[in-house]
Amino acid sequence: MLDRYFVKNNTPKDVFTRQYKPEHAITRRRFVNESGRNLHVIFPPWHGGGQLYERLIDGLARKGDAVLAYYFHDEILKPNTELVRASYAHMRDTISAELTHTVEKRSYAKVRLIGMSIGNTVLATTTSKFPAFDSAVLVCTASSLARSMWDGTRTQHVRAGIEQSGQDLAYVENAWHDAAPATHIGALAGKDVRILVSNRDDIIPTRYQMEFVQAAQEAGVNPNVQTTRVGHYAAIGGFCLNGKV
Repeated sequence: MLDRYFVKNNTPKDVFTRQYKPEHAITRRRFVNESGRNLHVIFPPWHGGGQLYERLIDGLARKGDAVLAYYFHDEILKPNTELVRASYAHMRDTISAELTHTVEKRSYAKVRLIGMSIGNTVLATTTSKFPAFDSAVLVCTASSLARSMWDGTRTQHVRAGIEQSGQDLAYVENAWHDAAPATHIGALAGKDVRILVSNRDDIIPTRYQMEFVQAAQEAGVNPNVQTTRVGHYAAIGGFCLNGKV
């Protein structure tokens, strides 16, 4: 399986530095076809999306829509709970302000938010301060950033570093409460919400994806849920190729 290959080879390699600060979390933005009819805002997975991410951006733009794609620093997830918490708060505040300014500047017919993997954490926190979106697509999301990191096969080294500092899961979950996608489910009420669940996912364990779906349903969000039998990376890659859930 593709997921096992990436976990075994730790590809791409994770480098955690002392120089990283929360204000480094957003590394750049790519705004394509700004005058398009609709606006798609894309939040990438950890370590970005590479060529497939760029293909998704270009494919949506070719349809005549505007695409604002974000790029995040690799260290938005690391064995430092306070830096992670502060990073997501910074991304939430910065992106929500930027989107508010963008939609005030141009009258888009529809605004759609798209999140993949850990990008859904940024999407979810952003919705708490930016309600002016019409729909959201969440690919391999999770109810909890803390628990999906704790149990995910790709992030066991992050867990180990946190445990070495003397912190347990309860501590991390409390510290990252505002970064948990489930915390912001209420912001999805009344929106067109589509969720793609990988039922063979060990990176963001499937049970946490289904927890998010259940919480959304209980909150009256009524999402359109589809499942795939491929793993985490293949699910995200497939979405980037066709842009549909």
